[in-house]
Amino acid sequence: MDLSPADELAQIRAEMQKLQLRKTELECGFKRGELEVLGRYVQAEVQLEEKQVFVKELLPDAVLNDPQHWRTDFTDVVVLRPIVSVSPHKARQITCQTGGFTDKIAAQSRNSVDRAQAEIS
Repeated sequence: MDLSPADELAQIRAEMQKLQLRKTELECGFKRGELEVLGRYVQAEVQLEEKQVFVKELLPDAVLNDPQHWRTDFTDVVVLRPIVSVSPHKARQITCQTGGFTDKIAAQSRNSVDRAQAEIS
């Protein structure tokens, strides 16, 4: 059965969420030393990366509350709203930005992902 573009997007989002969850599980397993790192084609290696982080909370309130240091941005958003009787939290939202997509969906449990995918199929 051919899916409409809206249904296809919902299915893709559910699949991406499921893959992201599995990716996180595997990465955590490697970081905890619970998984075999040597595969048939690749070897997983945990490395410590260093990066500098700007801590805006350390700025004085006079700077943080000054409107000249703030701006309002606008982006187009595609929101999927279920047509059938489905809980509102099943709607998925992705913000389209130049250069790619920013996923605004928090990771859910594997059961939630499976249920959402089953409802779409």
